[in-house]
Amino acid sequence: EQRSQGRRTGVERGRSVKEVRPVREQFVIGELADRSKSIGQAVSAPALETAPAVRALWEQHQETRRRLEEVESELIGHEAAQFPVEDGLALGAFQNRGIDKLKLLALKICGRPSTVALLADQSDQLRVVFARSADSSLDVAALLRKTLDQFGGRGGGRPNLAQGGGLTARDPGVVLEFAADHFKRSRS
Repeated sequence: EQRSQGRRTGVERGRSVKEVRPVREQFVIGELADRSKSIGQAVSAPALETAPAVRALWEQHQETRRRLEEVESELIGHEAAQFPVEDGLALGAFQNRGIDKLKLLALKICGRPSTVALLADQSDQLRVVFARSADSSLDVAALLRKTLDQFGGRGGGRPNLAQGGGLTARDPGVVLEFAADHFKRSRS
């Protein structure tokens, strides 16, 4: 539509609004029909059965995702049972593990009595998770604060589970060694 001093004139390249609107509506309807047909072909369903087919696929996806999370949790449980713990301390550095899986592993490791887990993950940034078993008196949130004071970053948590990220150290081993030394000093 052309504008004349900020007002619509009702004319677009010689056509009135009444002439343009049906053409635009036909174009949009045609685009929607093409997309519906494409989706129907992708899900192997006739056009009128596309919505239920997509819904069924979504539900199947959600169920598969839930099951995958269960299997991952079981695998992490097996890993935690085999994870080496020396003098009540479990140390581990990982690549691209993800903070949620790291926390789960730390908590499962700390299912053992008198255990502290100090884990690190290097991905887009260096992240750490510190955890302790229920019978341990170590405040891992305080240990995390000391570690963050030394290596920067942000984080927090509770006395039994704490996490931080954005640490400036290039080597996760250096961070874990620092935290392990403070843990050992707290025990003596």
